[in-house]
Amino acid sequence: MYTPTRLLYNNLLMSSSFAWAEGAVAAILAVSAALISKEANSAAGLGLYLSFSAGTLVSPVVVVRLGLKPSLVLGLVGFSLFAASFIVPKTGVVLTAACISGFLGSVLWTAQGGYYTTNALMHSKVSDNSSKTSIGIMASIFAGVFPLALTLCKLTSSFILQSSTPHPNTIIYVVYTATAVAATVAMGFVQAFEIPDNLRTGQGLVENIAVTLASLKDTKMLLMVPTNVAFGLATSYFPLVVTPLVSEVHGAHYVGYLYALSGLTSFVFAMPFAWLSNRDRYGRSTVMIVGGFAYVVVFAVSWLVRPTNTPSLAIIFMFYGIGNTVWQGTCMAVFSDYWHAAPLPAFANLKLHSGLASSFGYALFPHIASPVPEVLCLIFSVVGVLCYLATLLHVIPERVPVTGPDDSDMIQMSNLNLITHDIFAPPPPPEQDTLE
Repeated sequence: MYTPTRLLYNNLLMSSSFAWAEGAVAAILAVSAALISKEANSAAGLGLYLSFSAGTLVSPVVVVRLGLKPSLVLGLVGFSLFAASFIVPKTGVVLTAACISGFLGSVLWTAQGGYYTTNALMHSKVSDNSSKTSIGIMASIFAGVFPLALTLCKLTSSFILQSSTPHPNTIIYVVYTATAVAATVAMGFVQAFEIPDNLRTGQGLVENIAVTLASLKDTKMLLMVPTNVAFGLATSYFPLVVTPLVSEVHGAHYVGYLYALSGLTSFVFAMPFAWLSNRDRYGRSTVMIVGGFAYVVVFAVSWLVRPTNTPSLAIIFMFYGIGNTVWQGTCMAVFSDYWHAAPLPAFANLKLHSGLASSFGYALFPHIASPVPEVLCLIFSVVGVLCYLATLLHVIPERVPVTGPDDSDMIQMSNLNLITHDIFAPPPPPEQDTLE
């Protein structure tokens, strides 16, 4: 029997396990430009995000076949493999591990979205909260735990580099591998939920790919693409452009401190943002706009100032942290709220768009000079804010009549069915001859 408290603790365990493994991977991506060869680092990022993007097209069907909990555990196994490959960072080994881990990571993120939504909706049923309120509560837990884990993981590299430990680079990757493995074990203790019927849309491989891509016919989904692209570009911009700059000017040990500042900023803003999102009618929209403008500040300063001193670097890392906590917490709640009747294709799209943008960044940014990366990221950040505002104005026409409080799910499923009907509808029966 599930109780509200039990479901809250379950979400905390899932969020913590996910956050520590993701924190290890994010820290590796953040600091590796200062620790390993440029070739191995670029191969790792490009392989990870390309395979991740490709995986998002099929990850919903993998999650449906395996189940939510096994998919979460398998994804963290992939993260552990990725971290371990950096202990001896040969380009071929790192690239192979990145491709495997990227695909499993797409399964992990899709399962995490489905699990998060399922846990929140179950909490809504047993606590008499609205679904939006329960989703907001679960999002606030995730938004608090996630940046804290990222902060501590990124601080680890700086502490080790400044210590007298022999072979510090190897020790860093051993610690990150151990962190990912421990998180994988912890994930094995979350509740094993049955997959709800509405998550079983598109169980066939080809059908699932078509459903995921067809989701872009939803105007709101299309309007959210620039926001996801802005985050994806930022995810590649900082490791590829900012990390080498910081390492060159201040030393490799300085990198972890700045990323930790970003994570600490995310942690500090996570709770107020969650409170505002759940308290005020327009709170969630306000937070989304603030997060979008935070990215605008980051890339405007990077373009106009070219930060190298500590104050300017602190500004861009702090605003980067604000933008990240909004995308990783509030934006997830927006997707869960907009598409809670069919979350797997929705979360697959969220990661598809950001993953492709990160792949683009890893392929392009090492070969182009400033200010092209900064201007490109700035443009998508501005467009992302404008398009999100457009989602608030867009009203989806009702496809079925509303007769009760739960009909929003029926409307959403009806819209999804109509979107994919032209692909999967059976042929009409042959006309029968009739006698007059």
